[in-house]
Amino acid sequence: MKILTSVLLSFLTMIFTSCNLPKKNSADPASSVGTKNLAAKIEKIELTEQSRGVNRLYTFTKKEKTTTLNGSSSTLAMPVSEWDKICTEVNLLNLTTIENLESPTTGRFSDAALSSDIVIYIDGKTYHSASFDAGIPNEKLKALYNALKDPSGTILQKSKNTK
Repeated sequence: MKILTSVLLSFLTMIFTSCNLPKKNSADPASSVGTKNLAAKIEKIELTEQSRGVNRLYTFTKKEKTTTLNGSSSTLAMPVSEWDKICTEVNLLNLTTIENLESPTTGRFSDAALSSDIVIYIDGKTYHSASFDAGIPNEKLKALYNALKDPSGTILQKSKNTK
């Protein structure tokens, strides 16, 4: 009887402890995945900069980048190297926490700066950053912001008008 009780107790312990093991959710694109896999899941990324008189929207997809300034749009083909850099920067972020990142400055509250935010669309999910002053994102968003903003200015200078 002791052997039967011992076997039964061991069996039940094994069943209950195996059910409580933490499971890694690899279906969540916000979890750490390889850059190549993430690049395939990113649908688009938007960078918005706005104030009362300016409404600027940069939209990035694998194939193109579009700039819209107060309703006028221009589009360029997205170079593979640029898309890969953007995907690398997105991969470094914890997407589930970007909405809580504090801005280092508050000029947007008094129209001293454009109010900016980044929206990332991945595999049917949307990740919004907290708002920040244009050009001065939270340190964790800085590399992505710079990759999106294109400091050389080629997005605005070389684009063809497609209004």
